[in-house]
Amino acid sequence: MDGTVVILDYADFEREKVKHVLGLMGNFEVIEICSIDEFKPKTDNLENISLFVMDIAFPSEDQGFELLASIKAGIGKNVPTVIISKVEKLQYRNLAAKHGASDFIIRPYNSNRLENSIRGLIRLEKKFFYDTGSIESIVMSFDSFMEKQLYMAEETKNPLSIVVITLLHPIQSTEDNQSFEEKSNASCCIAIDTISPMLGIPDTLIFNKGSDILVVLPLTDRGYAGLCNTKIQESIDSNLKKQGEAFENYFYSVCVTYPEEGQNFQQLMKAAYKKISDWHVSVKSGSIPQKTKLYAKKVYNTYNKWY
Repeated sequence: MDGTVVILDYADFEREKVKHVLGLMGNFEVIEICSIDEFKPKTDNLENISLFVMDIAFPSEDQGFELLASIKAGIGKNVPTVIISKVEKLQYRNLAAKHGASDFIIRPYNSNRLENSIRGLIRLEKKFFYDTGSIESIVMSFDSFMEKQLYMAEETKNPLSIVVITLLHPIQSTEDNQSFEEKSNASCCIAIDTISPMLGIPDTLIFNKGSDILVVLPLTDRGYAGLCNTKIQESIDSNLKKQGEAFENYFYSVCVTYPEEGQNFQQLMKAAYKKISDWHVSVKSGSIPQKTKLYAKKVYNTYNKWY
């Protein structure tokens, strides 16, 4: 809806002419008022009126100017008002301007005259619509997409970072795995819904179902990518906690940056999964009792002396 327009005119034909012009311009809610008695009942509960279009002889010029003054002192105080009159008198123009009218159009008038006035008053832009209904789907493989992104980064001498949010797959019983998978799918939906509004215009969110979520960040260096990764983790965690869950229960995320950590997509992902693998090892080693670690270290040092 482009706005609400109130038309005050006794003549059906004149109201239809204004409605026709509005119909060519956009999608307006039109309130037609054909007598003073209808004005109050039809406008009492109106909000956000965009424009008044009014025949000043409503039903006479004197009464019309009184109504205009009432409108500008009340419901139409900050609403543009176009006055239409069949009488071309300078005193009428001046009086209309004094009461706050935005424009004064003499009848008969060309439709373009009214349209240009309305566009200027409510800042409407002429709408252009390119019909895409018959266009076939645009298909680009993910590899081609990343190749294009990295080519642009190389040509412009700018960095590109990828935040990799990997899904955790704990080793549990079959029944537990099924339950975890359902919760994991729900958590992925929450994660995607959380990330999407955070992205800038050039950023891209990609969901590799059952594996990970990738956030491609052009023009982003390693330092800022780290901040983005932290912000993404915190935002997802905040939304998961509303469901009694946590980010660390389902995800682990890292970030990698072109060209420092890889010259192509596969190299970047290899670097990312190296970080993920190192994290897995640290988690597993963290679950080993301290006495066992010390004993293993002692044995290692003993045997290491022999070589």
